[in-house]
Amino acid sequence: MKTKIVTIIFTLYLFFGLSYSAYSGEKNGNNKNAALFLSDEKANKVYQRNMLADLLTKIIFYKWDKTWIFESQELYSYDALNREIESKTQVYESNQWVNKERSLYYYSTGIQPIEMVDQEYKNNKWVNVSRTLLSYNSQNNTTESLSQDWNDTGWVNKTKVTYNYSSNNLTDVITQKWSGVWVNQSKLSYTYSSNRVSMMTMYEWKNDDWQYSVRYSMTYDSQGNNYLEEIQNYQSGTWFTLMKTTRTYNSKNQLTESVTQMNQGLTWMNMYKTTYTYDSYGNITQTTQYDGMTGSWVPTSRTTTTYNKFNQELVRIYESYSNGNWQNSSKAEYFYGAGANFVYKDTQIPDKFELSQNYPNPFNPSTKIKFYIPEKSHAKLTIYNLLGEKIITLLDNDLSVGEYELNFEAKNLPSGVYFYRLETPKQTITKKMILSK
Repeated sequence: MKTKIVTIIFTLYLFFGLSYSAYSGEKNGNNKNAALFLSDEKANKVYQRNMLADLLTKIIFYKWDKTWIFESQELYSYDALNREIESKTQVYESNQWVNKERSLYYYSTGIQPIEMVDQEYKNNKWVNVSRTLLSYNSQNNTTESLSQDWNDTGWVNKTKVTYNYSSNNLTDVITQKWSGVWVNQSKLSYTYSSNRVSMMTMYEWKNDDWQYSVRYSMTYDSQGNNYLEEIQNYQSGTWFTLMKTTRTYNSKNQLTESVTQMNQGLTWMNMYKTTYTYDSYGNITQTTQYDGMTGSWVPTSRTTTTYNKFNQELVRIYESYSNGNWQNSSKAEYFYGAGANFVYKDTQIPDKFELSQNYPNPFNPSTKIKFYIPEKSHAKLTIYNLLGEKIITLLDNDLSVGEYELNFEAKNLPSGVYFYRLETPKQTITKKMILSK
């Protein structure tokens, strides 16, 4: 019975993405639930890279065998608009880099990919494997993700995921599989409290109806920190808590410890714990994981990360704990290259949060918006009309220290007064601009 519960918990943990490695199992087909959001997650990562100033161009991965040995590398290519168009994986064999797989990304007019094609390198040529077609609404939210497989002659439908929203909040995600027609498979519904997700409920399609499966609840403190998460299973008309994760934060609202426990009826059994340390800029410099299944916390692995002066990852080292000692396991090195149109000045680090007046102003039909971020922070840049209605969100992403410049295209908008607002957790600035056609 314990083995069955652990298996259920592990599956839930992968599905809800509670760990950084939540999607690692899907690549090998180990967890079908993780596949539900894999394509959208991949598209979001590409979108986020497209928003960065210095573009990630390469990651080299090493394994440890008395010294660091090349294992694989990822190469990233961009178009003239700084949009990622290819990510390619190569493995190191016979003292050379050999192509293994790649993803190609296609766009319409924005920076969000509308098509992603995955290919494998076979017999000295790239061969189609699968693709995903993506649709978005006017708020740049994903509305549909259609996955297809290649059958040597054409694309065949596999899975379709539909995303529904209310007031820009995701309300439910419906997954269907293709069997000549689209057949319901699962649904994930979201419940909100104070604009935060407080509950996610998973349903399975059985007997022509949605049946409860599992749910995931989140509780926040007064600072908005998610300090308690619970995973519950639906049994005989009752929700039963299988597992809970308790988080601890410091005075800077930085996560310092995460403890996951399994319900054993009358007691909670420790499963694993993760601790986090930070540098003065808020970057996570080390995470350490512990196993608690034996009754005491035993270290199992840790990750140490170094950054450059712009808070970009440079080196990430993975270690395992054995016989009382930390031993190297693997390493990743990150390389960057400046983009063509997204300006990032490395001559100095700004010392204040600032939003400049757009230029030119008035403008027709495009204008540039420049801003400064004095510390690593989440930033959101939104355009509104005179009535306060949102037109578009140009940026909603974590940014490093630096100076940024975005281009706003308004060729489909009428002449008039518009506002642009830059928001970070610490400050908000709004300025006016004029579109004159």
